[in-house]
Amino acid sequence: MRIGHVMLAGVAAFALTACESKADKVAEHQSNAVEAQSEATAQSMEAQAAAAKSTGTAAGAETAKTLEEKADVTREAGKEKANAIEQEAGKKD
Repeated sequence: MRIGHVMLAGVAAFALTACESKADKVAEHQSNAVEAQSEATAQSMEAQAAAAKSTGTAAGAETAKTLEEKADVTREAGKEKANAIEQEAGKKD
């Protein structure tokens, strides 16, 4: 009887570990996706900034500066959100 209980406890512990690992993997994938999306958006903004700069006008330079600042903010926000996803997953373990 005791052997059965020990085996059952072992199986339950293994199943719990497997679930946590899966949750961690899901959180990691979500985190990576958020970071990749924000990076892609930031790169797009930087490309728009380069195009605006290439006009050689004061308005183009100002637009470029604004877009570059927005790209930095977007990139940083993506990193923060990705970190929050990972931290939240860590709390659930």
